[in-house]
Amino acid sequence: MTVSKHRFASVLAREYEAYKKLQAQLWEKFRGGFVLIKGDELQGIYPNRAMAMAKGYEKFGTDAFLVKEIFAPGMEPVFYIRRSFVR
Repeated sequence: MTVSKHRFASVLAREYEAYKKLQAQLWEKFRGGFVLIKGDELQGIYPNRAMAMAKGYEKFGTDAFLVKEIFAPGMEPVFYIRRSFVR
């Protein structure tokens, strides 16, 4: 079963919007950390992705939640995968 990118993106749209609203404040205080967001609420800030993911699974099980590295506003990384690597 193929899930469209639009449907997948909408699953965490609320959490991502919450992150964007807080991004400048988070960058000032916690640059390089990882946020855990569920719905509109910031659940915590962790020093690494593994700790944030573990806490997310502990609190929310298999429900959707967002773990995201804190970047400076306007400086989100862009990842590019060449088609030849996709099989």
